[in-house]
Amino acid sequence: MEFNEKKTAILKVAEEVISEKGFEAASIREISKRAKINLAMVSYYFGSKEKLMEALFIHRSSDLKIKTEIIVQDDSLSQLDKIIKLTENYFEKVFANFSFHKIMLKEMAYLDSTVVYEQIQKMKSANFDLIDQVLSEGIRKGEFNPITNTDAVISLVNGTMSNYALNEKYYRFRWNLNPKKTFEEQTKQKIKTQLFHSLKAILLYHE
Repeated sequence: MEFNEKKTAILKVAEEVISEKGFEAASIREISKRAKINLAMVSYYFGSKEKLMEALFIHRSSDLKIKTEIIVQDDSLSQLDKIIKLTENYFEKVFANFSFHKIMLKEMAYLDSTVVYEQIQKMKSANFDLIDQVLSEGIRKGEFNPITNTDAVISLVNGTMSNYALNEKYYRFRWNLNPKKTFEEQTKQKIKTQLFHSLKAILLYHE
């Protein structure tokens, strides 16, 4: 799927609206109004709200895939540095629009879209293969714990991000956060520190 300047601009507005209202409550009319375009133009480019969501997911995941491949192919980095950069890249992408990430987690299961699920499967498989490549090389070179496995690393990263995304209300209470400030600005560094300490622990631990 190709994204020209107009499509990209519409997707940016759609992401904002969906982040605020959720997929079901977000309307093509609201997206059109904020994007300052004719209602018919959204339909022309995407066909429906479901197809627009598919396009948004593909657009965001393709950008992450390109950055991931660049990091993996950088021979100047150690395998540990590659894993750290890959994780940091994903972490920053999530926190750049934490609200949208939360909505995607909650609502993706309810989207009646084979295309979206196919894209998720392709993205996860591609990411798995790239991370597995880095971990295997790190184990071969003696950088990583020899029993380290790709599923454990991915589960740690995704699980950590999803936990905080889906339990924001609880952590606001637990950490006594300022209700007038965003969850992201008050927790980003704390979550990042925790994640990277845990990641290094499972990668570098030797019995």
